[in-house]
Order: sequence, then structure tokens, then C-alpha cells
Amino acid sequence: MLDQKYSNVLFCSSFAMLALSIFLVYLDFRQVAVLYFVLFVTSINHWKNPGYNVKRMIDIYMVMITTVVGMVYATGLDSELDFYMYNVTAFYTLVLFVTSGLLFAQKDYMLSVLFHSKIHLICAVGNCMMFYCLRQEAALH
Repeated sequence: MLDQKYSNVLFCSSFAMLALSIFLVYLDFRQVAVLYFVLFVTSINHWKNPGYNVKRMIDIYMVMITTVVGMVYATGLDSELDFYMYNVTAFYTLVLFVTSGLLFAQKDYMLSVLFHSKIHLICAVGNCMMFYCLRQEAALH
């Protein structure tokens, strides 16, 4: 799959999910925080010694689950600007994912890993922003 020097970058960037999980507890989104904590665990478990195995599939399923949960929560955004920003962030993440895959296929592993690690960071920041906006909107009602 990947040399250890590359997977270490992804292992470290996975800690963004831990930061997101802690922030969600602070915002009182405890159930979602648990999901992102599980994603953090599956991610670091996979990237500490990556392979095409069950650990990878579990991590992919957790990514899919948290993505769907995020999309559901995004529908609750009252502000059109907030909803627009969520969708721009989601689209940007998709572009990063596709680009990372293309770079991997071309054997440009370092650039592929950097694009993939940026996905971890953008998802964490984007979700922090979205859940913060949801909390702020709830406080106004």
C-alpha cells in the first residue's frame, strides 16, 4: 500500500478527527462526537500500518457514515450562506479525494498523501464550522 513515511503523514493528520470530536463535545453534540471519535480510532488504526484489509474497510465505512451524518445535519442550517459554504467545502473535499487518487495512480505518493491529509484537515475544519453555526442558530431560536 504505502511506505511508512507516507502513512505517518496520514496517521498524524487523522488526529484532526480527535480535535473535532472534542470540539463537538464542547458544543454539546455528544452523539456526533462519538461517531467522529470512532472515525478517529479507525483512521489511526488503519494508517499506523495500512493495508488492503478489514481495518481499511471499517475506516471507509466510518467515513461514509460520518459523511452522511454531516449531510443530514447540514440540512438543518438556517442560513443559506452557511449551507452554501458546507456544500463548497464538501465539493472541495471531493476534488481533493479524486486528485489524491489520480496522483496515487501516477505513483506520485508524496503529493497524493498531502492531498489526502488535506482531506482530513478540511473535513475537520468544515465540520467544526458547520456544527458551530448550528449551535449559534439554535441559540437564536
